[in-house]
Amino acid sequence: MNRFLTCRLSDAPGMIGLAMAYALLTTIPLTLFSSSGFFSIINPASGLGLAALIIGGRKYWPSVFAGTLAGYLLMNSTIKLSLPIALGNTLEALFGVWLLIRSKRFDSSLSRTQDLPWLGFAAISSSCISAMIGIAVSLLAGIPPKQDFAQDLLDWWQGDVLGIMLVTPLILVWRKMPQGWFQPKQLPQTMAFFTLFFLSGQIILMGWLHDSVAQHAKGFMMFVFVVWGAVNFGRHGVLLIALVATLQSLSGALQGTGYFGSDITETHLDNFWFYMLELIVVGMSLALINNEREHAIRLVQKESVFRKELIESLPGIFYMISPHGRLLMWNKNLEAVTRRSAEDLARIQPADLFEGSDRILIEENIHKVFTTGATTVEASLVASNNNKIPYQFTGHRIERNGEPVLIGLGIDITERKLAEEKIFNLAFYDALTSLPNRRLFLDRFNAALPASARRNDYGATLFIDLDHFKALNDTLGHEYGDLLLKEVGGRIKSCVREMDTVARFGGDEFVVLIEAISNDREDATRKVALVAEKIRASLAQPYKLKENGHLSSPSIGGCLFHGSEEPVDTLLEHADMAMYQAKNSGRNAVRFYDPARQ
Repeated sequence: MNRFLTCRLSDAPGMIGLAMAYALLTTIPLTLFSSSGFFSIINPASGLGLAALIIGGRKYWPSVFAGTLAGYLLMNSTIKLSLPIALGNTLEALFGVWLLIRSKRFDSSLSRTQDLPWLGFAAISSSCISAMIGIAVSLLAGIPPKQDFAQDLLDWWQGDVLGIMLVTPLILVWRKMPQGWFQPKQLPQTMAFFTLFFLSGQIILMGWLHDSVAQHAKGFMMFVFVVWGAVNFGRHGVLLIALVATLQSLSGALQGTGYFGSDITETHLDNFWFYMLELIVVGMSLALINNEREHAIRLVQKESVFRKELIESLPGIFYMISPHGRLLMWNKNLEAVTRRSAEDLARIQPADLFEGSDRILIEENIHKVFTTGATTVEASLVASNNNKIPYQFTGHRIERNGEPVLIGLGIDITERKLAEEKIFNLAFYDALTSLPNRRLFLDRFNAALPASARRNDYGATLFIDLDHFKALNDTLGHEYGDLLLKEVGGRIKSCVREMDTVARFGGDEFVVLIEAISNDREDATRKVALVAEKIRASLAQPYKLKENGHLSSPSIGGCLFHGSEEPVDTLLEHADMAMYQAKNSGRNAVRFYDPARQ
């Protein structure tokens, strides 16, 4: 109940204006097109009332009631007759709004094809209330029908239906002005369309140039403009056409000229009623269908733009691959990273962006995605300048237009790889000399023993300790000691093969792992002795530490190993013992572990 009674002082001007407009639209048709004084073939006030309640709410029903009452009183109707008729028109508007709200499928913007049938249903249903109450009141008042009861009831109902179908959508649609009609590109068509339509309406509906042109004009010709207006000017154009055509038709009918010149006397404007209803329904249907089509196109375009922006905003490389191994879609990041143009990427296969084992890996994983549905792989993209960038690629199989495609995302893992390498280096390499540390050396030594057993050959480990290293730290400082250690590490590496391992155990202690020396023990001993002597001689050469020269020498202990006869700890202990023998012999010497002497 509150929705019917809740009014504010600010609503008063609108309610008064609505009542005045309703009264005006009631009296004009009754004055011009009513033989009974109670109804006419068109009642635009019914359309105004329904539109007002749709837009402003049901609180505006008093304006409908007051406007109807005022209109009929102005037509010299009695208060006893005017009050029930005003009640009927008010109930008509309220019932029409109730039907549209209850359906929950009607949009007051009247922009969808389903809105027009619901408006038509509301017009047909609600108009019955006003017509039945009005005719019943006139009969109860003793006013005889101008024709018969059923015909008067039909005429009243027709007038309200046409008023709703014309005026209600006109108000609902035209409360928002059309866009683009008067833009430079559209203005010539706008001027041509409305000029030609107006002139055609004057000729066809009002009988202009009757002797030369109008006698050949047919009513269906107006539908050409309806189609033109629906396609190019939408709902606004169609409803403007309908309004102007209605005014032209009624004006011609009053003057007895034009397409409906004899319709008042012959059919009581029934032909006009059907014609205008067809014009409105056909035009609005075409306009709404075209509006939905354009709306769908705009949505597709917006979705396309959204997807493109989404793809371009991704932090990595987006790509789509066909089952035939061709790139169907990608973002700008792929072009930027690979330094290839869009035309170049369209010509090549994804695997062409990789080299060596990575190329094979990518080909296998593309096939895997189409087989299993998803995969993740790490490989290095090769740019046109041969720069390699590590990426992690994640791919998924989806359906696109009934065909499976691969979509994937590649993330640059350069920083992660650098971090992993840094962590690995900290865990397995000496920070000062960049040589393997004790942990990595022991891992390689433990792996070397079973490898030696499989090959049935000899290997060796050398334990190196710098002579008088503490004296250097004490005299020149640790900075010079660090410089010496770096130089020592480099000299040792230059004396062994690339496959051999040189490690720093800590302090001034270095160890060397030499694998696959010989299958003969004596030969292996001789070769290791040569390597050890080469290292000793290299480390005994003078050093240049900044501005200072320095002489140093090593004490080197060696130990052969053959397969897994002895564990790593024991072998290292033997090499350490041999190194102390070298120190005890006067330093700057090489000694090998001899089990017999021990």
